[in-house]
Amino acid sequence: MRAPKIHKLTCSHCDGTGKAVDSAAMGPALRSFRRQAGIRQGIIARDIGVSGAILCDLEYGRRAWSFRRVRLYIDAVQRRTES
Repeated sequence: MRAPKIHKLTCSHCDGTGKAVDSAAMGPALRSFRRQAGIRQGIIARDIGVSGAILCDLEYGRRAWSFRRVRLYIDAVQRRTES
C-alpha cells in the first residue's frame, strides 16, 4: 500500500519563507489511507498521541497538520499493516 503524498502550500504566517501542510487535502487523503488499511481511528489516535476527537478534526481538515504529525500517522498505519 502506498502512502499519500504530502502537499505543501506557502505558509501565510512566515511571508513565504516556510511551508505548511495543506490540511484540507491531507486530512481526507490520510483518512482514506487508514480506512484502506482497515484500521480504526482510535487505534491511530492512540499511536500518534492525540485524542480521537482531535484526529477526527485533523482527518476532516478542521485542524492543521504538522509535517511531524503526518509522518507519525503514516508510520503508525504502515506499522499496523505490517503486523
